[in-house]
Amino acid sequence: MCPNHVESLDRVSDGVIALDQSYKDYILNVDLDQNNKFVIGAGLLIMKTSFPDNKRPPFQIFGPYEVDKLKAAHKEYQKTFWRERDEDCPKLSDANGLYLFSLHNGPNYEPSYVGITKRDFRKEVFNSRNLVKILDRFANQKGTLYLHLLAKPKDNNIGFLTVRLRTLLFTEMFLLLLCRKKNPDITNIVGHPFLDDGLIEGLTFPSKGKGKNVRTFRKAIGIDGFVGAAGNGRKKLTTPGATKLATKPPAKPPTSPIAQPTTQLID
Repeated sequence: MCPNHVESLDRVSDGVIALDQSYKDYILNVDLDQNNKFVIGAGLLIMKTSFPDNKRPPFQIFGPYEVDKLKAAHKEYQKTFWRERDEDCPKLSDANGLYLFSLHNGPNYEPSYVGITKRDFRKEVFNSRNLVKILDRFANQKGTLYLHLLAKPKDNNIGFLTVRLRTLLFTEMFLLLLCRKKNPDITNIVGHPFLDDGLIEGLTFPSKGKGKNVRTFRKAIGIDGFVGAAGNGRKKLTTPGATKLATKPPAKPPTSPIAQPTTQLID
């Protein structure tokens, strides 16, 4: 963790995270005083993580991949499953990110479980806890089990970026918020009390009516049109000699690499 340069507190802007002396992340409320300077407790460090020009790569969606509910616990099946994923999307099994199990019936996909991988998909998607869910619950439910993966390809299209844990946790809560709207009985346990406390009428909680207050609020935040509003900037993943495409390439390939984060520490 070597900073390129040090800034004074009044120049630090977005993306401020507080760290304790053991360098373990935790959330700290950092307020501004009348002179717009940060007010923090003594003995803490401030870390500013920034991507120049705000170029943070989005998660890309991979799948759906059919999962055999009765064979998912077999090691040979898992090896074949991930080998096929890597043939289509090189190094996908080694990426970390988020995943979604869903049950497919007709045109419908019902979300059944949202998870994150701190290491990689290969080691964690079919872990013992998930296998219990697959064999004990999903196997007895109607529908074909499918898996979607969310990961961040590198700008050179070879391999994937490592996603920070707090980004994974925040995105997991966001996905769970959306999934619960369609399936209130989703298998996830963690996060429900937090999401229940933050329900908003007419948005994440059914409203008794669609009055002007709800309609104008939805328009103000653009919730009805936010999906797909920014277009599709999907990449194709390649390795030397690879010919298969994982996703549809963008109409105009990016002309500059995605900027990597820089970190500055301040006493």
